[in-house]
Amino acid sequence: MSDTNMKYLYGFGGIFGLILYSYAASLMFFLLSKQPLELANPLSIWLTFGNEIDEQTGSRLFVAFGAPALALIFIGGQIYDTSFKGKDIFGKAHWATLREITKAKLFAKTGVILGKFKNQYLISDHPTHSIIVAPTRSGKGVGIVVPNLLNWPGSVICFDVKHENYRKTAGFRKEHGHDVFMWSPMDEHGLSHRYNPLDAVSKDPHQCVSDLQVIAKILIQDPPKSDPIWASEARALFVGLALYVMNNNAMPSTIGAINRLLGTEADLGDVCRHIVQTHPELTSTVKKSLMNFANKAAKERSGVKSSLNQALNLWDNPLIDAATSKTDFKIEDLRRKKLSIYVGVLTGQIETLTPLLRIFFEQIITKLSMKEPGEDEPHKVLMLLDEFHMLGRIDSMTTAFTLLAGYNVRVMAVVQSLNWLDVTYGREKRNGILSCCAHQIFFATNDLATAQYVSESCGQQTVDVTSRSKKKSMRYEAPMDNVSQRGRPLSKNMKCATFQRVRKLSWW
Repeated sequence: MSDTNMKYLYGFGGIFGLILYSYAASLMFFLLSKQPLELANPLSIWLTFGNEIDEQTGSRLFVAFGAPALALIFIGGQIYDTSFKGKDIFGKAHWATLREITKAKLFAKTGVILGKFKNQYLISDHPTHSIIVAPTRSGKGVGIVVPNLLNWPGSVICFDVKHENYRKTAGFRKEHGHDVFMWSPMDEHGLSHRYNPLDAVSKDPHQCVSDLQVIAKILIQDPPKSDPIWASEARALFVGLALYVMNNNAMPSTIGAINRLLGTEADLGDVCRHIVQTHPELTSTVKKSLMNFANKAAKERSGVKSSLNQALNLWDNPLIDAATSKTDFKIEDLRRKKLSIYVGVLTGQIETLTPLLRIFFEQIITKLSMKEPGEDEPHKVLMLLDEFHMLGRIDSMTTAFTLLAGYNVRVMAVVQSLNWLDVTYGREKRNGILSCCAHQIFFATNDLATAQYVSESCGQQTVDVTSRSKKKSMRYEAPMDNVSQRGRPLSKNMKCATFQRVRKLSWW
């Protein structure tokens, strides 16, 4: 239909609507005035204004004009909902408005800082996790990480590559009543607080073995292309030696002590037999683990010992041995007190420290999800994992994203691209992690997979596309305009890659 015909149609429709409205108002006025309704016509109510209008007549006119207007608004709304909602067949994605952001409760006084909207900070106090995807040198530190460390009132566990976050925020947090710790196992000057993984092992005899098996599994992994029997036996030996040092008051209960046992000049099988013979107080579990190793053939013992030696050679470093010799802070206190724990590493140290870091975060997750917070645990915990992908795969992390929010623990993970998550956890696990993060913040990216994910997640909007056709003939005919609909991504892949450096996308 041409534009001219549409104008005629709208004109006739408007005139008809005015006549219908006038007739309805006249009927309402006659009804209120108790006059015969059959005498009413569209002009009746307008003719009333030619007479003197008293207060009662004025009230009737107000109702007569208002009631049909409200009815028309209601009916029009229903017609619009019925007729036009279906027009958004490809989607109705749009950028959030101030009203929608307010409704989402993202202007909280305290909580996690997500960004800014105009001159207001976007702060969420919801018990949800967050993920920030930002390339290197994109401003994520000064834009997200540091502001949250300065703003978060509860306890913090911060994975701090290069110690930058500690230098910028530790003093401020200490001034505001926090006990601040920097655990930096390979600090060249030995300036580090201490954390002993064996101190976090349960004192319950049954749970103790399970906790040690988790540590052993992280330290001694099955080799990808060789017989896993040596790794399995090495894990069993580790559990036995760990139980021994933990039950021997004459020895420190540390992994370093286990490493030193392996370094004795005597045959390790003879050492295990001597331990069992001279320590009758040891549990049957300890004795069994040690004797299983001692009774193996010499060649088998050599293979098992070699596997365990390789796993524990990290503790040949005196800095690491000292940094794990004792515990200066308790994981259990994170919700009881205001603690700020920075885990400081340099980029070149991460690969070496990966097993120890995995143990630490595995124990953090296990301890904090063991029971719901009690009345003596009022503080919320923020686990801020800068350069999260550098930690490597932590098996319990996917569980952490699923469960920890219910234990007053929020995870904020920072990665350089979604590809890094794919490499570390695989596509399926990556999607699981993202689905648990209600707040997803994306900086401008040069990674195609990330840009595609952002574009798909933002959705599509329905747009009208007008095409003009013209018949070929000798006689003049007005061109015909045809309107069709199609879907258009709210944010195209290339647009995601060309955002200004400081611009962020976030949704909830």
